[in-house]
Amino acid sequence: MLFLWVGAAGGVWAGEIATGESEPTVWIAGYSPMGQSFTAEDSRISSIGFLLSDLNPQAGDTTLTYELFEGIGFDGLSLGRDSVDLAPGKTQWSNADFSLVNLTVGQNYSVELEGSRGSLERWGVHVFMMNDPYPGGTALVQGQVASDFPPANFITDLCFRVEPIPEPRPVLLILCGLLLPVLRLIKRNAN
Repeated sequence: MLFLWVGAAGGVWAGEIATGESEPTVWIAGYSPMGQSFTAEDSRISSIGFLLSDLNPQAGDTTLTYELFEGIGFDGLSLGRDSVDLAPGKTQWSNADFSLVNLTVGQNYSVELEGSRGSLERWGVHVFMMNDPYPGGTALVQGQVASDFPPANFITDLCFRVEPIPEPRPVLLILCGLLLPVLRLIKRNAN
């Protein structure tokens, strides 16, 4: 029973990184390659998502690919990629699965939005302008930090979120707390 208690007590996770939502939207094709950098707060994540809008329903397909890189920018080691199919004609949060990737807490990472020329011309990503809702990262446009790129230096962050894999350990603590009195009662009745 002790080993279960010790294992249950050790879990900590920081929670979701999320900028929230904003109204301004920019075409991904106009600033491609485009993405967002962030600082890892958890070693395991379930997904990375962006708030996207269908700005040109006649253009291209509905698939985008998210690629995760080490460091700020898209020149670092690629850690994984996942494609997402988007619902036509909608504004939506779209999450790509990165549950098999291990991150280093405190290290910088970047996610690039990729796709066919048609899909990049179809979809827009919601952005923050001038205010900085997430100081742990920055928007990346044409492969560089947006603030260093004069045509887009007004973009501070994309509307994005990084969702961690919740640690199940608090549940184990509760189960241990409930199981211990039952085991004591069984032992007492056995004697």
